[in-house]
Amino acid sequence: MDDGTMRGMYEAQCFLNRDAVHIPKLIEASSHCVHILTTSLDYVCTYLQDPLRVALEKNQKNPDYNIVMLTMDPESEATNGRAEQLIRPLREFRDELRAALDEMVRRFGNESQVSILKYRTLPTQITYIIDHVVVTAVVSIGLQSRDGVHFVMQENQALLGSFTTHFRRLMEVSVPVNPR
Repeated sequence: MDDGTMRGMYEAQCFLNRDAVHIPKLIEASSHCVHILTTSLDYVCTYLQDPLRVALEKNQKNPDYNIVMLTMDPESEATNGRAEQLIRPLREFRDELRAALDEMVRRFGNESQVSILKYRTLPTQITYIIDHVVVTAVVSIGLQSRDGVHFVMQENQALLGSFTTHFRRLMEVSVPVNPR
C-alpha cells in the first residue's frame, strides 16, 4: 500500500540556463573525467574548448583521465526530428552539427585522452558528467537545451550510476570520429 511518502528522493539544484551552472569551472577543476552527451557540439566548441584544454594540460600525467564527447550524427534520421523540434531548417541544422563536430575533431581528435563519438538516435538526455557531478538538461520542443532547465546533482553514487550507465550504453552503439 502506498502511504504517499516519496521514495528514492535525492537533492538536486535547479538552474534556468546552462551558464548559471559554471560548467567551464567544473571542467577546469576536473581530475577524473569529463563526459559530454549532447545533440550538437556547438556549445562545447564555442564555450568549452579552453576549459577542456586546461583540464587536459592539468591531467596530462593522469593515465585514467578521459574526456568523452557523444554527439548526434549530423546525417542521422534523428537529426530530422530534432531540427523539427527546434523549428530549424534541416540543412542549416545539419551544417551546424557538422561544423561543430569537425572543429572539435580538428582541435581534440589527436588527443589520446579524448574520444569523440556520434550516435544516430534522438537523445533522451543532454548530460555533462564531470568527475562526481552530473549536470542534465531538460530536452524540450522549440528550445535548445542550453537555454532550458538544468539539474545539478553531486556526490551521489545512485544518481551518478543511472547517468553513467546511460552514457556507456550510448557509447556502445556510437561510432568513433576521431582518427585514433
